[in-house]
Amino acid sequence: MWSRTESWSEVHLLVFLSFCVIGPLWGVSTYLAIRNSRRIAIAVAMLVFLATSSFLSWWHIAIFSSRTWGARSLYCANNLRLISLAMKAYHNKYGRFPPAYIADAQGKPIHSWRVLLLPFLDQEALFQRYSFSEPWDGPNNRQLQRTIVSQYHCPSGSAEPTATSYVAVVGPTTAWPGIRPLSILKRGNEIGDKLLLAEVANSKINWIEPKDLPYSTMDFQVNGSPINSISSHHSRGAHAVTVAGRVIFVENEEPPEKIRQLLTIAPKT
Repeated sequence: MWSRTESWSEVHLLVFLSFCVIGPLWGVSTYLAIRNSRRIAIAVAMLVFLATSSFLSWWHIAIFSSRTWGARSLYCANNLRLISLAMKAYHNKYGRFPPAYIADAQGKPIHSWRVLLLPFLDQEALFQRYSFSEPWDGPNNRQLQRTIVSQYHCPSGSAEPTATSYVAVVGPTTAWPGIRPLSILKRGNEIGDKLLLAEVANSKINWIEPKDLPYSTMDFQVNGSPINSISSHHSRGAHAVTVAGRVIFVENEEPPEKIRQLLTIAPKT
């Protein structure tokens, strides 16, 4: 996983550039003062102060902005780590991951895996408020759509905090074959490096909605489409988590065919 971190090199560079700016101007000021050009020396000293203040302010803003985005990326990766741990806990209890969705008698998705995972994300109270006797958009459950589940939202994501930033890629040859849950009891080593979940920028999917990213219609270029591809608001790529629970950073330059391979799980023989 790639992320930007603080380093002493930034401090060293800041000091070096400060001396590059301050040194020559202060030298001129001192020289003029020695030559009794008092007014000019004062003017140059003021220029030294203004130039130094402006430079340091610009540098501080640039570093702070960069570190802020880096912190958000780390926060996002941690969200996926928490979801991954919840997935593992669910699998340990039931011997399988949750299905992508629970369907009604007609095969229509009515409950999401994100709801099933709530008790394993320290959201037991919210889970108890959810009613499985009605669809996700029924009278009771509709009221929960405004609830923010922070683990499902990247801080760099859309302005709507109730929209999920993390989705499953649903398809018959993926880790999420619809209503059939995946078990890794006998295939863990074989499929551990396959992708389980990934980021999607501006998904416009409420976290409670049983909707994810269909394999059949997705764009396999990272950040190719903000809705139909693995995508994010981070620079260079997007976060994902593997079946084995490892959080990774998938870069924009990753070939689409490689993404397709990471998502495809061969049928169990």
